[in-house]
Amino acid sequence: NSSSFEPTFSESPSEDYSSPNDPTYDWTPDQQGVILGSFFYGYITTQILGGYLADRFGAKILLGVGIGCTAFLTIITRQMADAGFAAMVALRVLEGIGEGVTFPAAASFWGKWAPPNERARLAGFSFSGAQFGTIISMPLSGWLCQTVGWSAMFYIFGSISLIWVALWFWLAANSPEESKTINPREREFIISQIPPPKEDHSVPWKNIFCCLPFWGIM
Repeated sequence: NSSSFEPTFSESPSEDYSSPNDPTYDWTPDQQGVILGSFFYGYITTQILGGYLADRFGAKILLGVGIGCTAFLTIITRQMADAGFAAMVALRVLEGIGEGVTFPAAASFWGKWAPPNERARLAGFSFSGAQFGTIISMPLSGWLCQTVGWSAMFYIFGSISLIWVALWFWLAANSPEESKTINPREREFIISQIPPPKEDHSVPWKNIFCCLPFWGIM
């Protein structure tokens, strides 16, 4: 998640953790807060839309395109920072829009791949990867900042993400029916376990807003 990879902004030379090849920026603490928060301004816009698009066009395309766009934008972070405060805010908003489809698309993906009695475990296992990645990337980012400069981590993590996207488009499939590598017996088992889609596609808004667990999560 690109929201975890932040450059170090120094207000005085004594706080400078950049390498000689990296510039520093005289952004105020308020401006730094806007830059960090602008990611989530974009992120919130594609939460509900992401689930709809994944069901309509397939989670494989949506997830791959979303992460691919964010990876490319991550790589050009240094250039956008050089362009100024407004460019950096715009970059972060666009990254949030791309990242916002990740969890809805993944939920749609497991809805077509995971049998009901395994769905919570498989989805939870995959979603925990975001937290596990943060545990690895945070200390690694600090080390990169102090050794080769803050911009290096954007190039490295962005490039790794693009490699992941290439593997995703090569290996993933929207459903067992579309997979070319799945074992036929496994395909038949998954299809037999997942109930057929309902003809009525209306959203039960009343049941949702009268649901106590929903309000607890909210």
